[in-house]
Amino acid sequence: ASRRTPLKHPTAPSLFLIILFALSAPGHATTLHVPATFTRIGDAIAAALPGDTVQVAAGTYSPSINGETFPLSLAKSIFLRGSGFDVTTLDAETIASVVDVAAAPGGHISGFTITGGRAIEGAGLRIAAGSPEVSDCLILANSAFRHGSGIYVTGTATPWIHHNVIWESEDWDHSDGNDPHGIDLRGGDGMVEHNLVGRGVSNGIFIQP
Repeated sequence: ASRRTPLKHPTAPSLFLIILFALSAPGHATTLHVPATFTRIGDAIAAALPGDTVQVAAGTYSPSINGETFPLSLAKSIFLRGSGFDVTTLDAETIASVVDVAAAPGGHISGFTITGGRAIEGAGLRIAAGSPEVSDCLILANSAFRHGSGIYVTGTATPWIHHNVIWESEDWDHSDGNDPHGIDLRGGDGMVEHNLVGRGVSNGIFIQP
């Protein structure tokens, strides 16, 4: 007759090592909290690894309020998540673009009011690479000189932009012949659907392959 070897439960030290290994294993996603752990969103983004989430609490994040530096640069695929566009605001205070995306495939931006952006192109969001998802944001009162007051898509980017409100997009210089448009796609690709675009100074959406 065969004999069965009794199963041995891991001892406390070995169980601790198993848990530690699981937490440190590659691919384990982490949530970084602003302002509980990081005062500035930019610092949390710098510390995040691909696949991590930067969770931003309610409040206004701007140069004058918390020393935030703009544009927020997303050069890796992370989830930048606000607590809702009605309570979490990114305000660049007309210093620069609000968010600049040039990341690998993936990533997500959701739950913010994005405002106060001022740039040559892409005042609210400038997306030049990657395939980020942009959803559930109010992109309000941003001003560009040439392309994309609210959102500018260019380069090799293939974003999915959906369920946002792009409102009161401004033209930096009315005497110039360029119209920056609310959402401006030039050279990039992707999907734009279920957005509300209005009260801007030029077209809501402009597409140039």
